[in-house]
Amino acid sequence: MRRILICCLMCLVMLCSCTSMMSELTNTPTYEAQAYSVHYTNEPISKDVKVLVLCDSGDFMFQRDVETSMVEAFNENGITAFAYSSIEIESQPPFIEYLYAVAMENDCRYVLIAGAHDFYTYEYGGGISQMSFDSNMADYEASEIVLRVSGAINCEENLYHSMTESIEPACKTMAEAIVDEYMTYVESPV
Repeated sequence: MRRILICCLMCLVMLCSCTSMMSELTNTPTYEAQAYSVHYTNEPISKDVKVLVLCDSGDFMFQRDVETSMVEAFNENGITAFAYSSIEIESQPPFIEYLYAVAMENDCRYVLIAGAHDFYTYEYGGGISQMSFDSNMADYEASEIVLRVSGAINCEENLYHSMTESIEPACKTMAEAIVDEYMTYVESPV
């Protein structure tokens, strides 16, 4: 009887520890972002514009996630945006000429080029622990950079998550930080 009771207690302890480990594995990692920006003009940025979002990250795996997250963050703030990766490319003209043609064709005022770099991951296949980002917003009509936002995100708690599981929340946090900085320069409605 005593052995059965000890076995039951051991099983209960193992079950509890497995349950807590599983809850750590299934929770989405949460990130914090620190961002700073430089506004290069004296004019406020308009909210009634279209923004073409392009990711210049060297890692293709992140490009679509960064662009999608940026578009969603702009749309949530009432700004029309679309991702460069969603455009059908018929031929391969010089990149800058093509980028301007796409911006003009879609009546875009701004082109935002965002990049994610300097990834740090946890050991043994863990998820993203830190990531740096920067973005430049160019005014297509004025041919100048109007806003530059840079910063970093970090997460203390995703030791048990894979790289794949942590890409989306990391990109989403980065996008929100960039758009929040952008919105501080948007002209206030009169």
